[in-house]
Amino acid sequence: GSSARPYSTGSPAVHLFMAGALSGTPGKVAKILLGSSERHRLATSDYLASLLENTVEINRVGKGLQPEDMAEIAAYVLSHPRIERMFLSGNNLGVGGARQLADLLSRSTLKLQRLDLRHNNLGNQGCALLMEGLAANESLARLDLSANGLSPAAAGPLAEAVRASRSLVRLDLRHNELGDAGATELAEALRKGARLLHLDLSANAIGVRGAEALAGALRSNGVLEVLDVRGNALGAAGIGMLEKARDASAGAVAARQILLPVSSR
Repeated sequence: GSSARPYSTGSPAVHLFMAGALSGTPGKVAKILLGSSERHRLATSDYLASLLENTVEINRVGKGLQPEDMAEIAAYVLSHPRIERMFLSGNNLGVGGARQLADLLSRSTLKLQRLDLRHNNLGNQGCALLMEGLAANESLARLDLSANGLSPAAAGPLAEAVRASRSLVRLDLRHNELGDAGATELAEALRKGARLLHLDLSANAIGVRGAEALAGALRSNGVLEVLDVRGNALGAAGIGMLEKARDASAGAVAARQILLPVSSR
């Protein structure tokens, strides 16, 4: 029926999953999974470029990508503007890859809606570069920067980009080290017009001070639907503040969820 089936272009480095091939629309490509050769040129022929004109997803999870590989992927995305999703987690794109991605995000022709960059050694510098691109982007709705070694120093660029973005509605930052200072910066962004619907700050070394800042933001923010702060040492006081803020703002966001650590009370 509607499930995707694999097709081979003849090269072991490229595998396509073509949705609707059995229903009479073999030219509609839902996903491209690029193979193990990181030096393989994307769309190496007119035939392949034509075949992939409707590609909407690139999946390169855990393929050992290095910073220099991102230039090739970016060039491919720019030549295939219908791409909506890129899954690049579990690689080593680092600062160099972040620089290429920032340039890509700033392009007005980009239609990318989801970008998964978990476990890519971006660090604070890579995050700051990426945020420059995000601030100019008008399509990206979901960004995952989990487990990228981010400290409180990354929170300023993150908060600024979140405030500036017209499209971002979900930001995943779990398993970093943003701490109370980082939570406070992001809370200020929530106060000042961020359009986020879902913010994941789980496992980020956030304590009572960070919880207090987030609770204050929730009272004035009428947009955020989900805040995840599990895996943080908020203590009974921090949990209590967030619970009260959730209850106080229930009228503004009827379905608001605050995902909290298990209380030690």
